[in-house]
Amino acid sequence: MQLKPKTATVLLLIVFGLAVFLRFWGLNGVDVQHDAALYSVRALGWFDFLAGQEQTSPIIWFGQIPGWAYLSFHDHPPLVFLIQFLFLNFFGQSSFATLLSFGLAGIATTWLLYFTLAKLHSKETGLLAALLFTLSAYSIWINRTGFLEGIEILLTTASAAVFLFFLKRNDFRLFFLWAFLTGLALLAKYTALFLLPAAILYLLIWRRDVFKRKEFWLALVLLVIVLLPVIIYNTMVFQTRGHFDAALSSMVGMNPDDYSVLKRRVNFNPLGNIWSVATSFTDVSSLSFALLYLAGLLFCLLTAIKEKINRLKNFTLINIALIVAMFAFADASPRFSTILLPFATIVLTLCLYELAIKFAHRKQLLIIAAAVLAIIFCYELAYNLNTNILKKPFGAESVLYSRHRFYDVGFNELDRYLKKNAYGLLPKKRTVTELTKETTTYDIAGREMILFDDRPKWNSRMWYVHRYQTYYNVPLVYLTDLVSAAGEDQEITNVLARTGATGVWFIVGQGRGIDTTDLSHYNAMMDRLTGDLEAQGIEPVQKIYDYDDEVSFNIYHFSLK
Repeated sequence: MQLKPKTATVLLLIVFGLAVFLRFWGLNGVDVQHDAALYSVRALGWFDFLAGQEQTSPIIWFGQIPGWAYLSFHDHPPLVFLIQFLFLNFFGQSSFATLLSFGLAGIATTWLLYFTLAKLHSKETGLLAALLFTLSAYSIWINRTGFLEGIEILLTTASAAVFLFFLKRNDFRLFFLWAFLTGLALLAKYTALFLLPAAILYLLIWRRDVFKRKEFWLALVLLVIVLLPVIIYNTMVFQTRGHFDAALSSMVGMNPDDYSVLKRRVNFNPLGNIWSVATSFTDVSSLSFALLYLAGLLFCLLTAIKEKINRLKNFTLINIALIVAMFAFADASPRFSTILLPFATIVLTLCLYELAIKFAHRKQLLIIAAAVLAIIFCYELAYNLNTNILKKPFGAESVLYSRHRFYDVGFNELDRYLKKNAYGLLPKKRTVTELTKETTTYDIAGREMILFDDRPKWNSRMWYVHRYQTYYNVPLVYLTDLVSAAGEDQEITNVLARTGATGVWFIVGQGRGIDTTDLSHYNAMMDRLTGDLEAQGIEPVQKIYDYDDEVSFNIYHFSLK
């Protein structure tokens, strides 16, 4: 079943063209949401601070940032933050720049799957793996949402691929490269930990001679050196606070008050957690495509038992088993389970290829199977487009698109409007090293205040609001802070007058622009305030619309002179 070189090249270009399109189309117009917003606002200035007392960091503990605290972040290791820092400061602070590195990581992972299988198996399987990874709505989703796993997947795939090449060539330079890449994967996210026992377990079963080589131990030393930033950081956090960073504390069962919001406790419900891993695939991909993954896994398990020695298949299955075992003791949401995707893609690829070879003489059966696969692939592509590309999905949720798809509520458009009309000429981005007055309060006398509703999504507000407060000293104030400052005088207009501001830009969430409506007192106060403004003839100067063309933000502008 060999493809002609020209045909293979054309197909490869089509696959990679589709991979680029699915990861980058319309990326500059999407809202930065969820944890991507939290990573980006801190990476931009290498400033580890989140508003609130439920998720504190060294600057809160000590009032300034100790030298060692620049080595990592309080909730995750530093590598993805470093990549974001470089991209945001080089390409600017757009949605595209924020999500660019994750999209590039997805393209690189696609190429790695192609290259690895092409070299270790056949060009046909390499091409098929690249196609499957590209079609998967799950793989595109993780790259377009900006979760850490988008980059972690690239590094875990690279580590596993290099280990396989080491096994084939017995070249210990590749083993050193494996150690380096494994260290980088752990610096991206600690859930890459499975790479270590996977390699060691394989060597214990099939290559015990490697343990007798000094290069093996030197490679482990290299791994430790790569991990020094988080080793030093966690040593100092433990010495000063009695725990590790939030992610590592959670993994080892610590639940310190410093990270009360992140108390994702070890959950001993193995069967339930393993089921969550399995359903993650059906949650973000179509059911038919998810079942293909399962079929591929079962097929490879059965054939691996019979074949006994198959480096590619055995090592891939070991990685899958250890990832599932790791998540058996912690809740695995869809974002976490994405690290299974490259390995699931490999076993599905091997399954389809080997079945095609086995039944090559049964032409009619092959035609039927190819037709069924074509339907499943087209369905997954439509599901993919509907989940990740289209502004407004069509059809039934979980049938034609994932319930985990992201929706734009207008933050990006709101940001563009405020930058053009309200913020004025921004000063040079400042470096924040201490919890000073400029970090926590804002001098608004003689300036126009930007008064912001508290109800829109907190994560997105960290990027679209706190970014300007923290790095540019823009006079952004939340309504609840203003009310708190009012004391006994609850007339907001009186409080505004006392601030010394010359005018107010007032941003009010509405509809999908509001994250929670379970704030009856706050909602009543907001309705009263907007009603008072409109009674004075002050109407919104701009309305911001969501993906469904419904109003999500109203922007008022009025003078205090």
